[in-house]
Amino acid sequence: MVKYFILSAALFVILLILNASYEKSDAPAPTSSSASLKLQPAPLPDPARPVLVASDTDADSNTDTPHTMETSSISADILAEFENFQQMNDEEVFELFMKLIQNGEDITTIIFQLIENGIVAVNVPLTEAGIETPMFIAMAFDSDMTPAQMQKFIDMGSYQTVERSIIAVMQLRNPDTAALLMTHLGYGPEHYEAVTVGAAYVANRALFDYMVEQTPGLLVSSEVQTEIESMLDNIDETVQIEDSIKKKFESRRGIDDTLLKERTAYLFERQIARRQMLLEMQTLSVEQRQRINDEINAFRQASEDRFSTLL
Repeated sequence: MVKYFILSAALFVILLILNASYEKSDAPAPTSSSASLKLQPAPLPDPARPVLVASDTDADSNTDTPHTMETSSISADILAEFENFQQMNDEEVFELFMKLIQNGEDITTIIFQLIENGIVAVNVPLTEAGIETPMFIAMAFDSDMTPAQMQKFIDMGSYQTVERSIIAVMQLRNPDTAALLMTHLGYGPEHYEAVTVGAAYVANRALFDYMVEQTPGLLVSSEVQTEIESMLDNIDETVQIEDSIKKKFESRRGIDDTLLKERTAYLFERQIARRQMLLEMQTLSVEQRQRINDEINAFRQASEDRFSTLL
């Protein structure tokens, strides 16, 4: 089950956020089609699954960015970008969100305004896969979503399932935000491992630490250790992924060179962070710990050599 979530999350992050900057180039491709951003009716809730129906997944620095809850602060110029939103094709939607991210806009606040203006509906998915509702998209594009913003989605009646939400929850850098959604959706021990491994996958140290603090038994799980180890690339493999990302970015319109450098630098930072989280496992031998520390030092040196102007 964990591998399913990791592969699904990898595809989602690739297609919606960085178009392959988080994915291993040789990883098997999931079959879902998260790239097709088109409006479709939302699927009916499955009564057998816990759902959120209250009153409504780079470089990971774990630095919280304050958000405003005043959706009226969104400028008319930004709203004008969405005038023809429902007629936009997949590429245009992706590029619009990427441009807003590069301009430092608060994606979650923008989505709230789009809902309030009737441009998008709370529970109408924006993708052909039929799972990426506005709340799901906000979590994916805004890893710094606050608990207050999550509560606002809940109060709006935003629909989500446990299984699908894991893909986005694992990217939330504020553990309180993640915990709020997990509590409302009825997450149980059977889901904690997937969230923990997913947090390691996207190098989300804050959420990883929160999960193992809440469930210490995860640190003695040989399965968790194996899953994290399977995410590790060596330096040569990381360079190959870097080259692949550069080619993909070159084919994109409107993505500047600074963003590309930041994302490729993050590849090295991510490998360091994964190893640091792996070191928390109590199942490691002394020899394994030494090897992992040596690898961390090697990645730090490689990162310094390649990106010294950014660090």
